[in-house]
Amino acid sequence: MKKAFIKRCSAGLLAMMMMVSFMPAAKVLAADPEVWVNGVNMMTPGNSTVSCGEGTAEYNADTNTLTLTNAQITKGTSSNQGIMIQNHSAGLQIVLTGKNTIASGGVGISTNLSGDVSLSGGGSLEVTGPHDALGINGNLTIDGVTITGNTSQGGITVNDNENITIKNKAKIDITASYFGLSAGDLTITDSEVKAIATGERMNALVVYGKLSIKENSKVSAKSSFPALYSKGDMSLYGSEITATSSANNAIYTMKTLLVDETAKVTANGYYAGLRSNGDMTINGTVESTSSADNGIYTPATLTVGKDANVTTTGNRYCGINATQGITIHGMVTANSPQDAGIFSPQAITITDTANVTVTGFYSGIGTNAALSVAGTVTSVSSGKKGMSGTTVTFSGADSVIKVKGKEQALSVEPTLNDSLEETGGTWESADTEVTYKAHTHTASTEWSKDVASHWHECTANDGEKMDKADHTFGDWVVDTEATETAKGSKHRECTVCGQRETAEIPVVVKPENPVITSGAGSAHQVSDGKDMTITCSGKLEDLTGIYVDGKLVDKSNYSLQSESTILTLKASYLDTLSAGKHTLRFQYKDGLFADTTFTITAKTAVAKPNEPAKKGTGKDAVKTPKTGDTSNVTLLISLLILSGGAIVISLKRKKACK
Repeated sequence: MKKAFIKRCSAGLLAMMMMVSFMPAAKVLAADPEVWVNGVNMMTPGNSTVSCGEGTAEYNADTNTLTLTNAQITKGTSSNQGIMIQNHSAGLQIVLTGKNTIASGGVGISTNLSGDVSLSGGGSLEVTGPHDALGINGNLTIDGVTITGNTSQGGITVNDNENITIKNKAKIDITASYFGLSAGDLTITDSEVKAIATGERMNALVVYGKLSIKENSKVSAKSSFPALYSKGDMSLYGSEITATSSANNAIYTMKTLLVDETAKVTANGYYAGLRSNGDMTINGTVESTSSADNGIYTPATLTVGKDANVTTTGNRYCGINATQGITIHGMVTANSPQDAGIFSPQAITITDTANVTVTGFYSGIGTNAALSVAGTVTSVSSGKKGMSGTTVTFSGADSVIKVKGKEQALSVEPTLNDSLEETGGTWESADTEVTYKAHTHTASTEWSKDVASHWHECTANDGEKMDKADHTFGDWVVDTEATETAKGSKHRECTVCGQRETAEIPVVVKPENPVITSGAGSAHQVSDGKDMTITCSGKLEDLTGIYVDGKLVDKSNYSLQSESTILTLKASYLDTLSAGKHTLRFQYKDGLFADTTFTITAKTAVAKPNEPAKKGTGKDAVKTPKTGDTSNVTLLISLLILSGGAIVISLKRKKACK
């Protein structure tokens, strides 16, 4: 019995498993899409519009668009999400109209879908609660709207491999215990972002990919750990950025950092105000302060561009510390009360466009390698060496370099005399101060020149070229006119230095006259109503006039067409011309022309049927030609009169006989 029962149970279980295996996968796994707003699933019939306090939420399933209009969302799902989207195979557009609020006791907006999410419409959304303001699964775009959040967990977050884009004058103001904004890549364009992370070891902005802030954006970030943190490259373009960290670096990237010419950055950190693990390039304005570390630090290279203005203080370590070397082209003010103002184990180069003021303790400017100084530099050490390096080179046409140290001004290894180099200037040495004055160039009164430019040589013949500029040439002067058989020549001179430039004038090529291509020798009969068309090969745009018998024809008497020159003389004009042959000229620019002739014939007079021609004395009279013999006519008339009389007499006689 027991074995039979076990067999029956096994068979039933196997049958159930087979039934499940044959069921469509969609029936087993799929779940219906859900759009929860203010505690209502808007995907259920009759719920496409939900009342939310004094406002509404409306969902269009065809376009996946959720529109909030002055919505006041106070209810949530079972897990208290004010808005929850899940099981969707497409993205979601959220349109904000007016002022909208979410205070549901959980996440403000939570999505679980396979598409992207956008917030637009120009309105605003305020989220308060104990969880994230926006927890999005997918890329998020915030376009021209205002988002305000104050939460006990995260602010605006997406997955580590998804991105947030904030653009078109959007405004974000987030205060959260966890991250203010968290994304894969974060791009802020022409927008304002304020993010505060109040929790310990948290970031205001944390980016797992690239961070880009550009186009007049304003970003303010504050947190205990780096206020701006990115694992990828960080680029700050044309924007104002303020970052504050109470326990770490204010701005920190694991890759490269770029501050462009129009950016303004203020960074205040416990550790470095500004730090990058990759190369750092500063071309804009930077104020960077550390309360317990280097003001600016990178284990790679630092380049300060010629348009930069950098002020930095390291209150424990260096004002600037770059492990792989430093190049300065612009303005730098660096301070450290306990270490070097500027330090690198590798070479430091200060170019002739730089203006550097440094105050340090161990050294003002220090390197374990070569130090090259060509700009305007003041380097002071309050404790030891004013400037140090294995080799030190002073140069630069306009440099004035002052170095002062409490123990020693200039320290060069192995010895000062063997290692110090100077170019074009003089230096004076003392135990505590060195002043380098560059050679002052004096320009010669004569211009030196070559084919392209002119300049003044230094009177010391040191190769310095002052006032160098390209030639400014006057007008060309013809020396020999060109002809049809010989080239000409011309010259011009620089109005500054007199440099002469010559050139050939090409042989004159006389253009050929155009020709009549159709309609030459045309004829017109007066009053026949027909226009006359004649075509010339010349370009219509070069035509200056039409002449008949040497007289300019008024434009009202003809029309023109392009594709060479197609002239149509109107019949009304032709009828005014006398009978006979006339000359026609197409006159073009540069004296070119084409001539032809045409003929006007008079109108032929035609007599009416059965009507003798009229006599007259005018030009239209029909004249009978004279033969000179009139005798036969007279005889004929006489015979006719006699015959008529005979007939009359005969008739009277017959009547009398009766």
